[in-house]
Formats: sequence, C-alpha cells, structure tokens
Amino acid sequence: TDRETWNLIFAPGFSTAEQVTNVYPDSLTMVIGRVASKRVPLIPVGAINTRQGFEVIGSYQISPDSVTIIGSTKALQGITAWTTEPIQLEDIHQPVSRMRIRVSDTLPGVVRPTPLIAELSADVQETAERAFPDVPIINRAAARDTTLKLVLQPERVEILVRGGARDLSRLNPRLLRAWID
Repeated sequence: TDRETWNLIFAPGFSTAEQVTNVYPDSLTMVIGRVASKRVPLIPVGAINTRQGFEVIGSYQISPDSVTIIGSTKALQGITAWTTEPIQLEDIHQPVSRMRIRVSDTLPGVVRPTPLIAELSADVQETAERAFPDVPIINRAAARDTTLKLVLQPERVEILVRGGARDLSRLNPRLLRAWID
C-alpha cells in the first residue's frame, strides 16, 4: 500500500531514506466550518494622477467587475465588496487600457478571491473647454401652470462646457438645452 511504501522510504536506517531537514511553510491554517462562496463587486483602489492639462473622464472600469470569494459561511457573512491592491499611476496623459492589477488578498487562509488578476481601464483625455452660444432658454414651469406669464431676459444663454477634448468635439450643439422649472 501507499502507507507501507511511505513508512519504508522514511524508515530509520533504510539505505535510500532521505532525511527531511525543512518543511515550508512551517505552519498550516485550518478553517473549520461550512465552506461557501459568493460573488461580490470588485472595487479598484488607488489613484490615476494625470499630467497637467489632462484628466480622467468618467469612472475607472474594472474587468471583471466582480469576484467570487470562497471561505467559511461565517467569514463571508459581512463581506459586501472586495478591493484590488492599491495602485498609484503618475503623469498619465493617454488612456489606461486593460492594465493588469492584483486583486487584494487581505484575508489569506480565511477568504480566497478568484480571479486573482483584474484589468483596469480609464479614459484619459486632454482637458478642453467649448462654448455654445445662443442656446434658447425653455420655460418648463409655464407649460405646467397656464396662470403665470413669465418673461425671460435674456431669452438665450451661452453654455461653456469643460471636459475631455475628444468628447467635446463630438458634442452636437443642437442637442443642448437650457431650461428653468
């Protein structure tokens, strides 16, 4: 049997026996209890610091957007989200595309997340401003209450929009509206 073979190989005085001098790791953690798993949102931790004149447009995107955590039912009970290991990016002046980051392992031996790697993306654009002159003001309150007569002065405004240069170049001025309630 396997057990007899094992005992024979490590039997004292046996001619081919090796002597065990070290075992790594030197300790093991045993979690007792029912094992469970659940899926929780993955939250990226860290900062993307852009070069002057650039900005992150919108939120960071993380893929996958959730992880499966495995551990004892009791350990998983209060966990509602999981994080990545912190990242700090400096002098960024172009989009961040599918950058591999590690999923945190803050409870080793207690809770195991899977997968262990995620991909971070962020839209980074040059900052710009764009003016949209002569946008009419719509009085939405007058449409609901016919007893009021409201005269707007001026009747048109200029809208100044600040954001990413690529996004601003795609803005359609005919779709902009200004209104009061």
